[in-house]
Amino acid sequence: MKIWAALDDRAHRAWERTVKFYESIRFVDEIRSRLREWTEQQEEQEREALSDREIQERRLPAKNTSPPAREKRKQ
Repeated sequence: MKIWAALDDRAHRAWERTVKFYESIRFVDEIRSRLREWTEQQEEQEREALSDREIQERRLPAKNTSPPAREKRKQ
């Protein structure tokens, strides 16, 4: 009887550990999926912002980036 009880106890503990492990894997997978979605959304927003900036730059006239001319000193 003791042997049977010990085997039954081990079987139940093994089952409970298996269920706990499976639920932990599902939880971790859910977290990874959400992080992946958030990362993809952020990258998409960054691409859109970059695209919008490029469009705005094309619409604006080119700025004069040359250094200002130096005035001649009076001697």
